[in-house]
Amino acid sequence: MHALRPAVPVLLTVLLVAAPAAAQEKTKSKTPAGPFAVEMLETCELFARGDVLASSGATEKGWDVTEAVTDSVFVKSFEGSRSIEGIGDAEIFVLVEEYPELTLGYCRIDINEPGGDVGVGDLDRLDHLWGDFEENEDGTYGAWNSRDEGANYMLLSNQDEFSFGLQLTILEPVEAGQ
Repeated sequence: MHALRPAVPVLLTVLLVAAPAAAQEKTKSKTPAGPFAVEMLETCELFARGDVLASSGATEKGWDVTEAVTDSVFVKSFEGSRSIEGIGDAEIFVLVEEYPELTLGYCRIDINEPGGDVGVGDLDRLDHLWGDFEENEDGTYGAWNSRDEGANYMLLSNQDEFSFGLQLTILEPVEAGQ
Protein backbone atom coordinates (compact mmCIF):
# COMPACT_ATOMS: atom_id res chain seq x y z
CA MET A 1 0.00 0.00 0.00
CA HIS A 2 2.95 2.35 0.57
CA ALA A 3 3.89 1.96 -3.10
CA LEU A 4 0.68 3.72 -4.15
CA ARG A 5 1.20 6.80 -1.95
CA PRO A 6 3.94 8.39 -4.13
CA ALA A 7 1.64 7.98 -7.13
CA VAL A 8 -1.15 10.00 -5.48
CA PRO A 9 0.82 13.31 -5.39
CA VAL A 10 1.93 12.76 -8.98
CA LEU A 11 -1.66 12.08 -10.05
CA LEU A 12 -2.91 15.19 -8.20
CA THR A 13 -0.22 17.31 -9.86
CA VAL A 14 -1.24 16.05 -13.29
CA LEU A 15 -4.91 16.79 -12.56
CA LEU A 16 -4.15 20.29 -11.26
CA VAL A 17 -2.08 21.11 -14.34
CA ALA A 18 -4.65 19.65 -16.74
CA ALA A 19 -7.69 21.35 -15.14
CA PRO A 20 -6.76 24.95 -16.10
CA ALA A 21 -5.93 23.83 -19.64
CA ALA A 22 -9.32 22.12 -19.94
CA ALA A 23 -11.06 25.20 -18.56
CA GLN A 24 -9.25 27.43 -21.05
CA GLU A 25 -10.30 25.19 -23.91
CA LYS A 26 -13.95 25.56 -22.89
CA THR A 27 -13.65 29.34 -22.65
CA LYS A 28 -12.09 29.61 -26.11
CA SER A 29 -14.97 27.73 -27.74
CA LYS A 30 -17.72 29.97 -26.29
CA THR A 31 -19.32 32.65 -28.41
CA PRO A 32 -18.41 36.05 -26.98
CA ALA A 33 -21.29 37.98 -25.43
CA GLY A 34 -22.30 41.24 -27.17
CA PRO A 35 -21.98 44.07 -27.76
CA PHE A 36 -24.80 43.25 -30.12
CA ALA A 37 -25.66 46.88 -30.91
CA VAL A 38 -22.17 47.49 -32.30
CA GLU A 39 -22.38 44.35 -34.45
CA MET A 40 -25.81 45.43 -35.69
CA LEU A 41 -24.48 48.89 -36.51
CA GLU A 42 -21.65 47.37 -38.55
CA THR A 43 -24.18 45.30 -40.51
CA CYS A 44 -26.38 48.36 -41.09
CA GLU A 45 -23.40 50.43 -42.23
CA LEU A 46 -22.57 47.91 -44.95
CA PHE A 47 -26.15 47.87 -46.23
CA ALA A 48 -26.66 51.64 -46.00
CA ARG A 49 -23.47 52.26 -47.97
CA GLY A 50 -24.74 49.97 -50.73
CA ASP A 51 -21.93 47.44 -50.22
CA VAL A 52 -22.51 44.56 -52.66
CA LEU A 53 -21.24 42.10 -50.02
CA ALA A 54 -23.58 43.34 -47.27
CA SER A 55 -26.11 40.55 -47.74
CA SER A 56 -23.52 37.76 -47.67
CA GLY A 57 -21.79 39.37 -44.68
CA ALA A 58 -25.09 39.54 -42.82
CA THR A 59 -25.77 35.89 -43.66
CA GLU A 60 -22.40 34.95 -42.14
CA LYS A 61 -23.48 36.72 -38.94
CA GLY A 62 -26.70 34.67 -38.75
CA TRP A 63 -29.15 36.93 -40.59
CA ASP A 64 -31.67 35.43 -42.99
CA VAL A 65 -31.76 38.26 -45.56
CA THR A 66 -33.62 38.52 -48.84
CA GLU A 67 -33.70 41.27 -51.43
CA ALA A 68 -37.17 42.69 -51.79
CA VAL A 69 -38.80 43.60 -55.08
CA THR A 70 -38.95 47.38 -55.65
CA ASP A 71 -40.72 49.49 -58.23
CA SER A 72 -37.57 51.28 -59.45
CA VAL A 73 -34.15 50.36 -60.81
CA PHE A 74 -32.79 53.15 -58.57
CA VAL A 75 -34.03 51.53 -55.36
CA LYS A 76 -32.79 48.42 -53.57
CA SER A 77 -34.47 46.99 -50.53
CA PHE A 78 -33.65 44.12 -48.19
CA GLU A 79 -35.42 42.57 -45.26
CA GLY A 80 -34.53 39.80 -42.90
CA SER A 81 -34.44 38.38 -39.42
CA ARG A 82 -32.09 36.81 -36.92
CA SER A 83 -32.57 35.14 -33.57
CA ILE A 84 -30.06 36.23 -30.91
CA GLU A 85 -29.76 33.88 -27.96
CA GLY A 86 -30.73 35.59 -24.70
CA ILE A 87 -31.89 38.74 -26.53
CA GLY A 88 -34.70 37.78 -28.92
CA ASP A 89 -35.69 37.96 -32.56
CA ALA A 90 -34.34 40.88 -34.58
CA GLU A 91 -35.76 42.20 -37.83
CA ILE A 92 -33.84 44.26 -40.38
CA PHE A 93 -35.14 46.55 -43.10
CA VAL A 94 -32.86 48.26 -45.64
CA LEU A 95 -33.57 50.82 -48.34
CA VAL A 96 -30.91 52.24 -50.69
CA GLU A 97 -31.99 54.96 -53.14
CA GLU A 98 -29.68 56.20 -55.88
CA TYR A 99 -30.04 59.80 -57.10
CA PRO A 100 -27.87 61.59 -59.70
CA GLU A 101 -25.73 63.34 -57.07
CA LEU A 102 -26.48 61.39 -53.89
CA THR A 103 -27.12 57.91 -52.53
CA LEU A 104 -29.43 57.60 -49.54
CA GLY A 105 -28.93 54.49 -47.45
CA TYR A 106 -31.33 53.60 -44.66
CA CYS A 107 -31.20 50.62 -42.31
CA ARG A 108 -33.38 49.80 -39.33
CA ILE A 109 -33.13 46.91 -36.87
CA ASP A 110 -35.87 46.22 -34.32
CA ILE A 111 -36.20 43.74 -31.48
CA ASN A 112 -39.56 43.49 -29.73
CA GLU A 113 -39.36 42.76 -26.01
CA PRO A 114 -35.58 42.18 -25.81
CA GLY A 115 -34.56 39.61 -23.21
CA GLY A 116 -31.38 41.46 -22.25
CA ASP A 117 -29.28 44.55 -22.77
CA VAL A 118 -28.54 44.96 -26.49
CA GLY A 119 -25.90 47.62 -25.85
CA VAL A 120 -27.05 51.14 -26.78
CA GLY A 121 -24.42 52.42 -24.34
CA ASP A 122 -21.72 50.59 -26.31
CA LEU A 123 -22.57 52.73 -29.35
CA ASP A 124 -21.91 55.89 -27.34
CA ARG A 125 -18.35 54.68 -26.65
CA LEU A 126 -17.44 54.35 -30.34
CA ASP A 127 -14.69 56.81 -31.30
CA HIS A 128 -16.14 57.65 -34.72
CA LEU A 129 -19.47 58.84 -33.27
CA TRP A 130 -20.43 61.98 -31.38
CA GLY A 131 -23.82 63.07 -30.15
CA ASP A 132 -26.29 62.81 -27.32
CA PHE A 133 -26.79 59.86 -25.00
CA GLU A 134 -29.30 59.54 -22.18
CA GLU A 135 -30.24 56.84 -19.70
CA ASN A 136 -33.26 57.29 -17.47
CA GLU A 137 -35.99 55.24 -15.80
CA ASP A 138 -37.76 54.86 -19.16
CA GLY A 139 -34.80 53.46 -21.12
CA THR A 140 -31.57 54.20 -22.96
CA TYR A 141 -31.46 56.59 -25.91
CA GLY A 142 -28.82 57.90 -28.28
CA ALA A 143 -28.56 60.17 -31.32
CA TRP A 144 -25.21 60.46 -33.11
CA ASN A 145 -23.43 61.72 -36.18
CA SER A 146 -20.12 60.51 -37.56
CA ARG A 147 -17.03 62.56 -36.70
CA ASP A 148 -15.86 62.12 -40.30
CA GLU A 149 -19.15 62.46 -42.16
CA GLY A 150 -21.05 64.91 -39.95
CA ALA A 151 -24.69 65.39 -40.90
CA ASN A 152 -24.38 62.83 -43.72
CA TYR A 153 -24.31 60.05 -41.09
CA MET A 154 -27.30 59.90 -38.72
CA LEU A 155 -27.77 57.21 -36.10
CA LEU A 156 -30.54 56.77 -33.57
CA SER A 157 -30.82 53.91 -31.09
CA ASN A 158 -33.00 53.17 -28.11
CA GLN A 159 -33.90 50.39 -25.72
CA ASP A 160 -36.60 50.13 -23.12
CA GLU A 161 -38.48 47.19 -21.64
CA PHE A 162 -40.65 46.91 -24.74
CA SER A 163 -38.23 47.28 -27.64
CA PHE A 164 -34.79 47.94 -29.08
CA GLY A 165 -34.31 50.00 -32.20
CA LEU A 166 -31.34 51.04 -34.28
CA GLN A 167 -31.88 53.39 -37.22
CA LEU A 168 -29.07 54.51 -39.53
CA THR A 169 -29.27 56.94 -42.43
CA ILE A 170 -26.24 57.68 -44.60
CA LEU A 171 -26.16 60.24 -47.40
CA GLU A 172 -23.21 59.75 -49.75
CA PRO A 173 -22.33 62.03 -52.65
CA VAL A 174 -21.98 60.17 -55.93
CA GLU A 175 -18.46 60.39 -57.27
CA ALA A 176 -18.04 62.15 -60.62
CA GLY A 177 -18.10 59.79 -63.59
CA GLN A 178 -20.55 57.29 -62.13
